[in-house]
Amino acid sequence: MINKIKFILSLFFVYISIVGVVIFSLFIIEEAFQTAMFGTWPAQDAGRWDIVKDGIVLMESITWTGKTVNTFFGWIQPFAFISYGEYFKSAKFYTIALKAKCLANDPELFIGETIEIKLRIKRFVKNKLGYMVRFGRIGIIFKEKPELNSYIEFKGKLEQIDGKLMIFYEKNN
Repeated sequence: MINKIKFILSLFFVYISIVGVVIFSLFIIEEAFQTAMFGTWPAQDAGRWDIVKDGIVLMESITWTGKTVNTFFGWIQPFAFISYGEYFKSAKFYTIALKAKCLANDPELFIGETIEIKLRIKRFVKNKLGYMVRFGRIGIIFKEKPELNSYIEFKGKLEQIDGKLMIFYEKNN
């Protein structure tokens, strides 16, 4: 009987040790995200959108790492698995929102990159390239006449043409 109790206790301590390693790793990943996030605040205050963008890239990487660790190992402690799953969802949302702010303040940093945009078409202007809708300092070019008051969500590559920032809308994006 004492050997069974020792065996059960040793299994319990092995479990607790493994849980501790996984949860502590997730905690450090969470702290890494928060440290990067805190670093973007003074950069925003200073108008250093290049540093903010670097922070976004770092936070996206940390979020991916955290989600991966949680997916493969976090289930070992169900409450932490749920908590960290939600944390990394909110971390992803924060980076999306911060990227939108960075794009609004210094869109040139994103030239050559594919960006996601969701916009409501309030008005457009016909030009030689097609129909242009303004999205801050970025012109979205449609080949076909867009429908007013419609919401469009798409990904597009930001280009600089004749000193102007543009994205060419493709219907199948």
